[in-house]
Amino acid sequence: NVSEWAVIKSQIRDRLGKHLYEKTGRRPMILPIIMEV
Repeated sequence: NVSEWAVIKSQIRDRLGKHLYEKTGRRPMILPIIMEV
């Protein structure tokens, strides 16, 4: 479902961004690309 992908993408972006910020002190641009197989 399209709405579920949007939720998943935003969660990935938020969690990964927080983790990378703690490690590097920077806020990288995160572009999650999810492909259905």
